[in-house]
Amino acid sequence: MHFHEIKAFTKTGMNVLGNPATVTVVDQFPSDQDMGAAAKKLGTPMTTFLCPTDSPGTFDIRHFSPDGDECHICGHATLAAAAFLARENAAFSEGAELTFNMNPKFGVSKDSTIKVHIQDNEISLMMPAITQLVPMKDAAFYQLLCQGLGVSEDALLKPVYFAKGIKDLVVAFKDQNTLLSLMPDFPKLKQMAIEGAYPHEGLMGTAPSNIPGFDVINRVFLPGIDVNEDIACGSGNCSIIPFWVLRSQGVFPPDKRDFKVVYPYPPGPEGYVGGVQQIHMDVESQTITLTGQARYERAIDIPMSGRRPPPKNVLGMWT
Repeated sequence: MHFHEIKAFTKTGMNVLGNPATVTVVDQFPSDQDMGAAAKKLGTPMTTFLCPTDSPGTFDIRHFSPDGDECHICGHATLAAAAFLARENAAFSEGAELTFNMNPKFGVSKDSTIKVHIQDNEISLMMPAITQLVPMKDAAFYQLLCQGLGVSEDALLKPVYFAKGIKDLVVAFKDQNTLLSLMPDFPKLKQMAIEGAYPHEGLMGTAPSNIPGFDVINRVFLPGIDVNEDIACGSGNCSIIPFWVLRSQGVFPPDKRDFKVVYPYPPGPEGYVGGVQQIHMDVESQTITLTGQARYERAIDIPMSGRRPPPKNVLGMWT
């Protein structure tokens, strides 16, 4: 099967790594087992399958993480999928409006859709804002968390919040340098994520930015799905931005709705960041609009028993 590696949240004129995703288009989804096996073989932070529907400009989308399990929502892979479609058909880059249907079994939002707008090299995703943020109160939770992160509890801007719907923890830090210098114990964090009393998918580390030109810095840890640190996460903002808008205890002005976000990604090469994003939150509709760029990297072929990609005229069905 033919896949395409695309790096999301790049930025023209900046030293940005971008977060890789592998994308393919199929006329019918292969079995879950085959899609999971492909994700394991490819080994990128996310592998995404797109399937055109009978409605022009509407695609079903499914994501599989490197451990072979299906993921409920993935911003960087969704943006990469949109970038691939625009690369295949130039009409997409001229203000196309698309709809991606997520797997409804996860119930991430009421309609399980992501609206996509493409204009030139800018791609915007309208995603759910998770406003059901539950404060964590158990002392044992903070003990496990701080052991895994290697910090004292005083370093946290408490409380930590659990984001229902996407099962992420929003962990804000008082000091940006604490977040930047973290060297987590990933085996401990993975054990905490998948076992015991506090299961979760991702740990969203965030702080007000001390990097010029940005409002927020994020580091996202996903050892439970075999991604220790995500280079630049999109879906994490579904809970991080609502936290800063609604629960940040006056860190930002109460009417602030627009944020420039950077992922410094300290494990990367010196002089580079992982990714950059622009985000707007609409409190009334409980959505965020996440905007970024992407860069095509390469084509990859792997043996797979699933269906072949559809002809290109199927990809152009919106015209």
